[in-house]
Order: sequence, then structure tokens, then C-alpha cells
Amino acid sequence: MFVHLSVIDKKDGNGAMLFQIHDRSGHWGSLGVAGATAISWAGSIFGHLINVAILSSPLSIFLLLFMAQIAILFHELSEAQVLPNSEVLHDAT
Repeated sequence: MFVHLSVIDKKDGNGAMLFQIHDRSGHWGSLGVAGATAISWAGSIFGHLINVAILSSPLSIFLLLFMAQIAILFHELSEAQVLPNSEVLHDAT
């Protein structure tokens, strides 16, 4: 129940945030492209300084937590009968 209410709360917050955007000039999009360009440039210049072996351990833990969230969401969606053939999927999970 708490997970379901949390998902609904987050979706409502995102919708309210999107309704507050009135600027259609495209300046924010170009700022995003410039930011992505700066991050990729920094990665190409300073990427050799990152120790991949040390970085992979926290990333693997994050990936496991992310996959657990996907499994819980899959179970909740099948319980709410959003997915096709939900009864079989809900019984399997």
C-alpha cells in the first residue's frame, strides 16, 4: 500500500511541476545540451583518472537495488491488473 501511494505521489508531483513550465523559448533545452557537452568533454579529458575497479563495486550494488525495485513494481503492476495476463503473472510473483 505504501509503495502504491508513493508512486502516485511522485507522479502527481511531476505533473504539477510540468504545469509550471511556461517558457517555450527553448533556452532550457540548449542549456541541457551545453551541460551534456561539458560533461562529455570532461569525461574525455579526465576519464583516465577514474579507477574502474573501485567504481564498479558501488555501481553493482546500485544495479541490484534498481533491479529489486523493478521486480517490486512488476509485482505491483500485475496485482493492479495493468499488465496483460495479470492473474498468471501475479501468481508467479
